[in-house]
Amino acid sequence: MDIVINISEDTYKRHKWRVDHDTCTELDIAVAKGVPLPKGHGRLIDGDKFLKDNEAYTGWILDSSDWGGENAYKDTLEDLVNDADTIIEADKVEE
Repeated sequence: MDIVINISEDTYKRHKWRVDHDTCTELDIAVAKGVPLPKGHGRLIDGDKFLKDNEAYTGWILDSSDWGGENAYKDTLEDLVNDADTIIEADKVEE
């Protein structure tokens, strides 16, 4: 099973240390194998689901003159992405 959790950096390092020093539990191993998300990441969507939901648009070779120019295509794509279901909200980094 895949699961997303939010833990402190210290907790993450502690679990990794236990794995590195052979004093670990199954949870330590799972956390150590986890992939930290980068600070400031955008919202995460399911790309495969997005393509399936929008397969009518997939594979089109869009002639920008048919769409009213490049900006019309960009706006349409942006609308489709904005309408996609969010799996993980964006990480808003405070300045």
